[in-house]
Amino acid sequence: MVPLQEQSDPTGVIPLQGCKVGVLPCAADSVVQNVFIITLPEGLAGVGIIKRTNYALAADVYEEMHAWIGESLNMLVKL
Repeated sequence: MVPLQEQSDPTGVIPLQGCKVGVLPCAADSVVQNVFIITLPEGLAGVGIIKRTNYALAADVYEEMHAWIGESLNMLVKL
């Protein structure tokens, strides 16, 4: 797993078409909580559209994480 990077400014986009979104279970005493994974189709990496196929994102609070996931899924439905 890639080390946690503190980043508040956007550095690019994640294409959501064809992706899967899932919550990463974290131990109660874990330093990082409220983590979800966006998994992109393997084919996008093969043609150089994306740098990686898995993106782990963490929200400050549980409710924010679920809001982000909901927004991601809503974007998928519109595509």
